[in-house]
Amino acid sequence: MEAGLRVRDHVWLLALGHWQQTLISAANGAVLGAAGFGVTMMAPSAWGRFVDVRVGFAARRVLPLRLMTFLRDAYERGVLRRTGPYYQFRHELLQDQAAAGPTPPESAPPAPPATKP
Repeated sequence: MEAGLRVRDHVWLLALGHWQQTLISAANGAVLGAAGFGVTMMAPSAWGRFVDVRVGFAARRVLPLRLMTFLRDAYERGVLRRTGPYYQFRHELLQDQAAAGPTPPESAPPAPPATKP
């Protein structure tokens, strides 16, 4: 008996038959093709742009991922006021903070002045 590891024993895909590998490859191609088609069809629409921006803002932690749920909850709690299609903060502190935008990160303390020897 030969000692050592064989690649075929540890990679399950290589141990499958030819027709099984073909079925797995076809299923992967169908899933990836459907996802690519969905992205292609959704990208130029307003909904696609909304989803893209919403996910981007959520990734940067600027807005919550479920924005409409957040707005509805804030409205029910009395923090927001709805005027037509717009939302408005009811409290002046929140209005001022929202108008000011994000605060920049604190900068490093200045370096000490150089001394001459």
